[in-house]
Amino acid sequence: MERENEITKWLNFFHEIVNLESISRVGLLKHWYNFTLENEKIILKRIEKVDLNDINKEFLLYLEEDVLYEFFIPLKK
Repeated sequence: MERENEITKWLNFFHEIVNLESISRVGLLKHWYNFTLENEKIILKRIEKVDLNDINKEFLLYLEEDVLYEFFIPLKK
């Protein structure tokens, strides 16, 4: 249940971003820290470019660790 609530919060966050005029993309990195934020060395495996419309609960549940997901916001008409 807690996992479901967290996923729902992230989906709501992304839906809110879509409505902001000044943002065209947003990034998300899943990483489990062993040290403090300042002392952690993160080595990216790759960058995945994803349309924000493609985000759903299933997608968020299976984010790969140390991959930077760069979500692009569709152009508004």
